Amino acid sequence: MHKIINKLSEIPDLKFTGYIWYSNNAKPKILENEKANFSNFDKNQFIIEANLFAENENISINIKHIDGKYYISIIELNNIPENAEIIEKVYLANPTVSKTEKLIFKQCWQEFVDENCENMKVLKPTWTAFTGFTNGGKENV
Repeated sequence: MHKIINKLSEIPDLKFTGYIWYSNNAKPKILENEKANFSNFDKNQFIIEANLFAENENISINIKHIDGKYYISIIELNNIPENAEIIEKVYLANPTVSKTEKLIFKQCWQEFVDENCENMKVLKPTWTAFTGFTNGGKENV
């Protein structure tokens, strides 16, 4: 299941692996299977970006702050539709996140009827979920 929310208070209180990049920090905070506190913020601070994964619950959270508003995506990887094709992607991390780590994502493609393709079924990307680091986040800057 893929859900979009816009309030940090709606994020489940789970243990996450990933990173949170606060606006008043030069580099992101790395989490290794620990809880994140989304309720206690300084008035001059916000989350620029975050990618979090709760391994026990198989839930991925992506947070982006754009033009003063949060865009939060919650993906429950236990509820993947039957017609979905999942592809794993590995990307180099920003050097401020880690010099040696890579970020792991799962990308979901689903089959839809497309009127622009003579009503044939086509695969379209539906979501991308962060699922951790290549080395568990241990080699951080």
